[in-house]
This record gives sequence, C-alpha cells and structure tokens, in this order.
Amino acid sequence: MPHSEQQSIIIIVLVADHPAKINTGIQLVTKCQCNIEDSCMAIFGKQFFFIMKLSDSRQSISLIEAMLLKHDTELKLLSIMQKTTSGVYKEYFSIIIANVIVNVAPAIVEQFTCLFITNNFNLAKLVAKYNQRQTNMINNLKFI
Repeated sequence: MPHSEQQSIIIIVLVADHPAKINTGIQLVTKCQCNIEDSCMAIFGKQFFFIMKLSDSRQSISLIEAMLLKHDTELKLLSIMQKTTSGVYKEYFSIIIANVIVNVAPAIVEQFTCLFITNNFNLAKLVAKYNQRQTNMINNLKFI
C-alpha cells in the first residue's frame, strides 16, 4: 500500500466498567484490519477508559469510524475520534522516571509540569493519584 494512503486516528472510548463492551470495541478494530500503534487503558471509578492510536488505509480508518459511531448507542459508550498524522517524534537521549510524593496543594500538578517544560524535559506521561486512605493527604505523582 502506498504511504500517501496511510492514515492515523486517535480513538478514545469511555464506557461503564464492563469488559465485554471493550472487547466488542477491540473486535471492531480487528474486523476493520487497523493497526494498533499505541494504546492505554485505565479505570476511573466505575468508568473504563481506553485510548488507542490506529493506522491503516483510508478505507479501514473510515470503516472503524462508521462502525464505532453505529455501536456507540448500542454499547452505551462515549467515543471520540480525531484523525492525526504519525509524525516524527523528538528523540531524547535519556529517560527520567520521577516518583514524587507531596502534600496535596493547589496547582501542584501544574507546578511540576511547568518545571519539566521549562527545563526542556519530555513529559511523556503523568500519573497523579490521591491516596484517600492516608490522613495526611499525600499525593503521589509519577512522571515518565
């Protein structure tokens, strides 16, 4: 297939915590023969969050868009789709993984992201977790 016909799409799916519904979504991707370039899954409360970057021919990308829209109501899911380009990513010579434990404070995540950006570090991933079990209100931040 010529490179000029290659397309990419980011798909974000939010669904009530039900593995069968996500499995149906993955089956749709398989039926459309799209390549999963990257993906991430998480559970927030009782909601399941799934994000993936797909690539393939225009026909395959259009097919997955149509099929997901068709199944949104049936599966009671929310899906957001955005076409994108693969692009060339800036290479970094080293990777820093910082696990920071701090007291909960206003704008704490903003302060850390600003620190990384002003020092020209690549902030590829940010995980912020609030530990409700501890009475001293510790916030656990992980930067990758």
